[in-house]
Amino acid sequence: MNGGGDPSWEAATNPDISIGLVESTEGSIHDNGNIFWNPSLGNYTETGAVLSPATVLDHEFDHAVKRLTNTKEFNKNVQTPDKDYGNKEEKRVITGSEQKTAKANSEIKDGQVTRTSHQGTPVVTTGVTSTKIDVPQTKKYHEMKRRKVYEYDAEPDI
Repeated sequence: MNGGGDPSWEAATNPDISIGLVESTEGSIHDNGNIFWNPSLGNYTETGAVLSPATVLDHEFDHAVKRLTNTKEFNKNVQTPDKDYGNKEEKRVITGSEQKTAKANSEIKDGQVTRTSHQGTPVVTTGVTSTKIDVPQTKKYHEMKRRKVYEYDAEPDI
């Protein structure tokens, strides 16, 4: 452990916590106690930071752990809007554990923040703990996503 990753550590060492982890080809999300994670996708933010897939995973673990250990607060935070972060739960994670993990992983410098909103652009990195963007693979990923959205939104042939 390099000083970050508290939510992941809690999930791994607390016998009362059980979180499903599923590898995804889409983005990474927490959904009802499960995490769908793309180990190739990091996040490029409006502050110029690149978060590694590992930091993105820890972000999702924070949501999952909070949901299981303090459901009432988690639900209240999710339902409380925040103009910058979407809701108070995203603000809690982004301004809390995400900062600590990104700093410990040398993804941000002293005084820098990962982001000031819940926005970001998915980027393919060269490894799970890397912040180096694989530009050809990132372009390929976004082309695939546009094609997929187009095909999904198109009227079916009947």
